[in-house]
Amino acid sequence: DERIREDVFIPLDKTKDARSGARVLVTITSWPDKNRKAEGEITEILGYTGDKDLDVKVIMAKHGLPFDFPKEVREETENINQLVAMEEGRFDYRGRQLITIDGEDAKDLDDAIDVVRLANGNFRLGVYIADVSYYVKPGTAIDEEAYARGTSVYLVVRVIPMLPAVLSNGICSLNAGKDRYAMTCVMEIDKNGKVIHADIGPAVIQVKR
Repeated sequence: DERIREDVFIPLDKTKDARSGARVLVTITSWPDKNRKAEGEITEILGYTGDKDLDVKVIMAKHGLPFDFPKEVREETENINQLVAMEEGRFDYRGRQLITIDGEDAKDLDDAIDVVRLANGNFRLGVYIADVSYYVKPGTAIDEEAYARGTSVYLVVRVIPMLPAVLSNGICSLNAGKDRYAMTCVMEIDKNGKVIHADIGPAVIQVKR
């Protein structure tokens, strides 16, 4: 950080074998006083001058953004059952013409809609949200890590997801042609925009586009 003008002394056994030109993350182990400089140890080598994405990694380090998920989160993710099956209590909306409403280049598709005109002149509007709660249970390592992160972070060349990619880009993403669990609100709306009736509940859906 160019705003830090003082050197930080790193003992040789705390350098992680970093070479000249490295950008590193340092933990201060001893603050400076009038007789000595600060001391620290290298906790991570972010990269070297000229490396691709180095500037992004520096930004992530400055703001304390995580580079990976903890081991226990990765282990829980590996054990997730990705089979989607009809279950009692879920609506079956797989035959409807659902479309997602995220950007064309999005990887995590959270929302979908469909709308049809009914015989009585009203409209049926369906709103479908990926049912993340089916996979992320309270108190699990995945849940606690997501709570700590709070949100996904979108940088210029990468996304730091709140949930592991297996969830955010996979089974919890409403990808076209794939059965997915969703929470749904299907409304009948009159010509004045008034909701006449609504069915709210879990469902199995399949986005068409």
